[in-house]
Amino acid sequence: MKKYLALLLLSTMLFSSCLSYSSGTTSKVVPPQNKLIPIAGKWTAFDYNIIDATAFSSKDMEEWVGKIAQFNDDIGVFDEDICMNPSYKVKNVYLKDYLANEYNLKENILDENVDKVQIVTVTSKDRFFYEFIKYTDDKMAVYIDGAFILLKKVSDDIDVDYNKKVVDNYKKKMGVKSDHGKLLKSGILIGLRYDDKTNNKDGIPNYKYRTLWVSANNKEFNSVYEINNIFLPRKSGFWMVGTKNTENNNLKAQSIYSYPVDKETKIMNKNNKINASNTYNSSRTILCVGNDYVSTEYKEYEMNKNGGTDIKKAVYEVLPIDDVENAKAVKISDIAGENGKKVLMDEAGVFRTSLNKDRKSNIDTVPLEENFAIVRRNGHWVMVGRLNFIDGSSYEDFNIRYVPPSRLINYDELSIPWNSIKAKVPDVIDAYTSPNKDIAVVITDSTILLYTINNNELSDRPQKKIKLKQGESVVMAEWATGGYVEKWDKSLLKNKPHEISE
Repeated sequence: MKKYLALLLLSTMLFSSCLSYSSGTTSKVVPPQNKLIPIAGKWTAFDYNIIDATAFSSKDMEEWVGKIAQFNDDIGVFDEDICMNPSYKVKNVYLKDYLANEYNLKENILDENVDKVQIVTVTSKDRFFYEFIKYTDDKMAVYIDGAFILLKKVSDDIDVDYNKKVVDNYKKKMGVKSDHGKLLKSGILIGLRYDDKTNNKDGIPNYKYRTLWVSANNKEFNSVYEINNIFLPRKSGFWMVGTKNTENNNLKAQSIYSYPVDKETKIMNKNNKINASNTYNSSRTILCVGNDYVSTEYKEYEMNKNGGTDIKKAVYEVLPIDDVENAKAVKISDIAGENGKKVLMDEAGVFRTSLNKDRKSNIDTVPLEENFAIVRRNGHWVMVGRLNFIDGSSYEDFNIRYVPPSRLINYDELSIPWNSIKAKVPDVIDAYTSPNKDIAVVITDSTILLYTINNNELSDRPQKKIKLKQGESVVMAEWATGGYVEKWDKSLLKNKPHEISE
């Protein structure tokens, strides 16, 4: 039963532990310091409501009854999960609308009839812990992998001795030996894009995507796993990002979809028709996937007399993951502010002056704020802009010398200089090093090479080699360290990836 409960927590609640090992506790019961914390105090689970019977049985859920949750300014605890220095965000919503929009539910899943509720999201340093539905002063609910757990408040105070026990158990479980040393655990989700030419009969790219999971304990690499599409870690849990092909009146389009992995039946758009207003074949290519946005290139095509295709339009667009199918492209000022917009305009102006007279007269005078992207170059994510010519079919790209904001890219550092990597692997085209500075992922045209890092240098030989598909390139690189490696591993395994052999 314990393994089911572990999966229950770890598979859906990404970033569910926000533990900082330097924090201490004292052996006494203390009242919450902040009177404004909406769920302050001690709570216990008293009931459950199963929504998806295929996930867990009533017998499984019975194990939740009696579990403890505690919250104050310093710590949040729910069963075995811990969040240090939590932040609490509250929004008031109509329960009926919330359940319909978030969970595709029409019936009330609570034990009381209420109209309005508080949605309390608990995070620490932007890391997601849990989201609670507080529906009375002393009752709340939390959704966990196909079921709602109902909790009731038993005290305004928290039991610090209980919290200390949970923290100690967590440290032991995650391999913390002492305050001076711990097991090195690193993992990376690598999103890859390739053109499936087997189904490409009209010259329009048919891009597909896959995700590799690479992890290591104390510089010993574990098995490498692969899953179809982009398996994206977000603050609210894991999402799936991919593409689908649609067709209507002999027109073809490839578009992007996204959904939380535990809400696939609700989020996934089953519509296989192209919008009636479309008059061209089209494709949307994923260039970079971040926690909240996906950078894309959108193209429209027209069939020519020779049976081939001509590009009629080619623009960059950055779209929000939450509504990637319907949302409009965001402007650079939406993400990088007015400073980002100014750099875009300045760089475009400098680039235009470098063009000859004829090309300058036929290209955009001012770039569109939406026409920018995040791409990978020499071991870093960089921003680029695009100026389109009047006919729309051709364009020129230029660099935007502005560091991608954290809203786009979380971690983008190389602990080993690019030149040192290139000296070791002359045919390197990309590289990634872990925040722990213990492992490195080196990309060539045909292979992913997995190295350990010793004394700030790559090991003499790669520990593993993974073959790439022809023309395959990286569109996502998300690192996990410490306890998150185990959480991500279990979340991925639940979605049935397959192991890759060298």
